[in-house]
Amino acid sequence: MKFKQLMIYMLLLTSIFALSACNKEENPSENETPAVTEGEKTEGENHVCSFDKEVADKKYLVKEATCGNPSIYVKSCSCGEKGTEKFEYGDPIDHDFVFSSATKPTCTENGQSIYKCSMCNTLKHEDGEEKTGHSYTADYNWKNDTCVVILTCKNDNSHVVKKIWKLLLN
Repeated sequence: MKFKQLMIYMLLLTSIFALSACNKEENPSENETPAVTEGEKTEGENHVCSFDKEVADKKYLVKEATCGNPSIYVKSCSCGEKGTEKFEYGDPIDHDFVFSSATKPTCTENGQSIYKCSMCNTLKHEDGEEKTGHSYTADYNWKNDTCVVILTCKNDNSHVVKKIWKLLLN
């Protein structure tokens, strides 16, 4: 849909440009129109360029749109000469995110998927698998009237809880 709108706009601008041309003689051997300073007269004419036209055409393109930034063009005169003042036109292009890596869930943290834009390297993080939670096993060690309980998580053996219980006898 955006492409269709852009094409209609370009056709409209091209028509306006053609109808409002200054009847300047073109030199067919020139591939590029030279930049002219505003107010400067062009050769062999009484025309004074005024660079107030914002025409989004390849001829005036300075930089194509990127992720996050629209295209940049230079303003032009109605006769087709390029100016030096720049303007932005259009929408930035969308990121092209591709899968980069993933982290596994832990007892306390959700897993995560990481995507990277193939054009600008912007990263996007998305939640992955749910955290696993703790699942303890207990090891009981009795010595006299004291019990030492060591709880070790099955999902991550670095998660250890130590409890000491003392029996009170009357």
